[in-house]
Amino acid sequence: MSKIDTQYLFNIVKILRKRDLSLQLGDSVEEESINISREQCFKIRDDYGVTGIRGRVFHQALEQYLRIRIEPVQAMFSTWMQGAKAQVEGEDVPFSQVIIWCQDQKNNEKRRILRYEIRSLCRFLAPFSHATWQVLLHTLSEEFHYSNYVEYCQEKKQVDLMDWYKIARKFLNESQRYYAELVDDILHHVTSLTIKEACRFDAIYLLGLRYLDYLFPNNKINENIEKFFNYWGIDILKFKNLIIHTTGKSGRQSYCIPIEIPDEVHVIIGPIKGWLDLESFFHEIGHAFSFIFTSKELSIEEREFFTSGALSETFAFCFQKMCMSEEFLVNILGLSSKMAELVSKIHTFKWLALTRRYATKFLIEVDNFLYSKVQRGQDHYAYMMKKETGFDYDPETYLFDLMPDIYSLDYFQAYIASSCMWEYLTKSLGTDWFLKKDAFYLLSKWWSIGNKLDLTDFFKKQVSTISIKPFLEECQGLSNLKALLPYL
Repeated sequence: MSKIDTQYLFNIVKILRKRDLSLQLGDSVEEESINISREQCFKIRDDYGVTGIRGRVFHQALEQYLRIRIEPVQAMFSTWMQGAKAQVEGEDVPFSQVIIWCQDQKNNEKRRILRYEIRSLCRFLAPFSHATWQVLLHTLSEEFHYSNYVEYCQEKKQVDLMDWYKIARKFLNESQRYYAELVDDILHHVTSLTIKEACRFDAIYLLGLRYLDYLFPNNKINENIEKFFNYWGIDILKFKNLIIHTTGKSGRQSYCIPIEIPDEVHVIIGPIKGWLDLESFFHEIGHAFSFIFTSKELSIEEREFFTSGALSETFAFCFQKMCMSEEFLVNILGLSSKMAELVSKIHTFKWLALTRRYATKFLIEVDNFLYSKVQRGQDHYAYMMKKETGFDYDPETYLFDLMPDIYSLDYFQAYIASSCMWEYLTKSLGTDWFLKKDAFYLLSKWWSIGNKLDLTDFFKKQVSTISIKPFLEECQGLSNLKALLPYL
């Protein structure tokens, strides 16, 4: 297949990225024709294969073909989703805003009401959600002869899912004691609930950190962020290829959407008024920097066609971790050492809880997709999530917690890898590595590689091997968190 066909495929990708950007900004969407056929996918597969850098061309083509096949069913599902609302004491809570609402809602009883409302909505919406999965799985099996979704995702990501299945299982086993020692005490201090009483929506509130916003330096935040990037000698507002949109309210879902790497990258965030907003900002900037500093000399396949998000997520999580570290909180935001320790350690616990969540979701998804139990997997989901997180998960929410391409693995990999990257940077440049211009030079060198390497190969060549050990060592540092809980 000639080079112009790769460019044609990238033009389709750009159309879809622009469409996604318009939807997230609430702008009108320009309808542009997107056309890629099954026969074209087969031709690309014959010419490029399915593995390595060249194999990304086929998987990018197949991804767009699948999107076209699913779109009619997805449109119906999206229409019903947009109109779905829970009723909580006279307040309408849109289905799409449930997580944001829970992060802000400190009233336990209102979260209880929401739980029962969401159960009913999920029962109604589940057939529409399942229909999209049916079309996807049927297309992959009948048209492209994949035996199951696990085989497809494994080929696309170029990663051994069963190896990572073992790593996730080991992580859950070895991190359990750190989590179990703290979750009940922290939850009770924040909500007065015990873990036996708590459900998923209480977990969302707990991990949203809004109860710590009384320590947030809201009046100086923009000035402090500017001060931080001055350490690196940069002004992010002057990058012509980085467009930052501040829209909506505090806590809104944030996004980083590259249109063309490295020439046009968009970040969408809400106002920065609390810890959750600060995390979101730095997370998306971590993504954005991994894109805008990518070398233009790389091929389209190496820049634009990344079949796993794990490497970019690793940079994003490293940035997110950075802005919640004790050194950043003291040196950049001006918190006292005691309060910085509290915020940072609560964030480390949050990190542990989320990593356990995504490790568990990954195991569930592999189990259910491997044994064709997508629709019937809700009981396994509820059992496993309760077992590993301690919080009640309703079976009805299962389909709405599924992630395309088993993206829960990308998140799990990135949480683990970001700890490895943090350890490397700390050993190389010190615990305050992010306050040094040398850190920016090193990161810029890494970002310039773009998506040429997948996560595993990147670490082998640039950092070290990926291991759960650095993450577990960070968890050991939570030993004195209980003494700080009275400040919550």
